[in-house]
Order: sequence, then structure tokens, then C-alpha cells
Amino acid sequence: MSSPKLCKEQERDMVRAWYKENIADVVADVRKLFPHIKMNDEVLEKDCLFHIFHAVEMDLSSGVDILGFLVLRHQIGLNFYKLPAVKRVLVRTDLLPGDKIASMLMILPPSYWASAPDKLWGLK
Repeated sequence: MSSPKLCKEQERDMVRAWYKENIADVVADVRKLFPHIKMNDEVLEKDCLFHIFHAVEMDLSSGVDILGFLVLRHQIGLNFYKLPAVKRVLVRTDLLPGDKIASMLMILPPSYWASAPDKLWGLK
């Protein structure tokens, strides 16, 4: 019988592999959402894969969660996931897998998101 840790790592490997194969679609989605991004496709692919893999390490695995993660990086800031309130939501085990980003947007009030970019200053 496989250990839960091994199963989780296998799931992460599968998600990583899928995104490597389909990165062009992700880049197209990011370009549609953020047409002002000036990176060429090769650089944007590497940037997206790096942050997708980071999202997977935080147990985000659904397409909605991962695209939401990428969107929040561009809207709030590259390190939005380091904000204490965001961290608390992302580690919760009572939220449905694949629905953490949507849940986080519902849990944290609009006033939090409005001031979130300012809160990123000084975070390490």
C-alpha cells in the first residue's frame, strides 16, 4: 500500500507534467487576462511554470486554482501568498481541494484585497 506522502507526490508529478505539456495554453490565457505583459513567450512560459510548480507545492492542483494563483500574482503582487491571512487560508484542510483560491476570495473581505499590495512591502 502506498503512503499518503507518496500518493501526494505522484499527484503533484502528474499535475506538473500536464502543465509542461500544455504551457502554451496557459500562456495564451495569461496573455488574454493581462495583455500588458511585455515578456516574450519563452520567458513567460518559464515564469508561469515556475509559479505553477510553486502553486502545486502548496497543494493547489485544479486548473481553476492554478490560474487563480497566477492571476493573483499579477493583480496583487508576486508574493501575495506570503501574506499572513492568505497563508492561513491556503493551509486549511477543511476547504475542498481544487477550490482553495475561490474560497480564499470569499473568506477574505474586499477591503483586505484592496490593501493587500501595500501589505506586501517588507514581507520576506
